[in-house]
Amino acid sequence: ALITGGTNGIGKAVAFRLAKEGYDLILTSNEIRPEEAVLEIRKLYGREVDLIKSDILDTNSIKHIESFLSASKRKPDVLIINAAITYRAEFEEIQETDWKNTFEANVHYPVFLIQRMLKYLNPDSSIIFTGSLMAIHPHSVSLAYGITKAAVHALVKNMVKFLAPY
Repeated sequence: ALITGGTNGIGKAVAFRLAKEGYDLILTSNEIRPEEAVLEIRKLYGREVDLIKSDILDTNSIKHIESFLSASKRKPDVLIINAAITYRAEFEEIQETDWKNTFEANVHYPVFLIQRMLKYLNPDSSIIFTGSLMAIHPHSVSLAYGITKAAVHALVKNMVKFLAPY
């Protein structure tokens, strides 16, 4: 399984669960110390775990993931799009750059990652997104996050049509 943002939060929890179920893992991260999660999973479950440095604010980092898969000949059965960023600011203080970065990371990056990963995924593999209740039940914590997660929910529904041949 390849998990974006797999060394922290929900992604880390999913990584531990999949390792327990017998999956080998490829985790992407832009965290300061992601190796700790990798070592812990290896120690607890004895699974193969690889780590790829990836910045979801830079679609060029998708090439690092692609290069790893090409060189290692690994073909994931599961691609989990988990990595995301939030941007918390009062409505009157929202900055255009931060707003755009939230969309880049949460909406654009997953589209182009999936596009490039299709040739590396095993037949009948699954693509799973981490959504958010903020997309369904908005609140005032992060307007940009809630909207991008609503876009992700719509993206998933629409991607089903495009990915059906795969």
